[in-house]
Amino acid sequence: MNILSKLVLFVSFIILSSCNKTPDLDFSQIQYLDGGDLKSVEIGNGKKTVVHFFASWCGDCRREMPDANEVLSKAGENVRIYYLTDDSPERMAQMSKKYNIPFETYQVNKSLKNVGVYYIPLTYFIDENGKQIIAQAEQINWHSKEIKSFLGYN
Repeated sequence: MNILSKLVLFVSFIILSSCNKTPDLDFSQIQYLDGGDLKSVEIGNGKKTVVHFFASWCGDCRREMPDANEVLSKAGENVRIYYLTDDSPERMAQMSKKYNIPFETYQVNKSLKNVGVYYIPLTYFIDENGKQIIAQAEQINWHSKEIKSFLGYN
């Protein structure tokens, strides 16, 4: 391998390893459609919040959906849950039906990339005060002690 090839590989590695898969998002700037109304993601204000970005074409999203639904459905009323996607309303309805999603799924008013989401699935767990506790890009273990502890059950 010549020196130029090694340099290109090294630079590529540095660039890829510096990409932040779990960016610090400004959730107040993320808007979604609820029926015909444009709303903002609500964080803090005395409730824990889970913000889960997904897409119908994403294999990891589809694989983790049953576990996410099971775990989050036990979270109770002290946890706000946002399932956000840039899929079309038709694709959202198909996925909700296929995976029996027990929560509302919302369409962001921009593409996921335009709100700063470059990797999916991407999930944020935010405490009652708005502090990010867990941020996980890629498929997640929804049955982990860390997540169940955050949600308040074992």
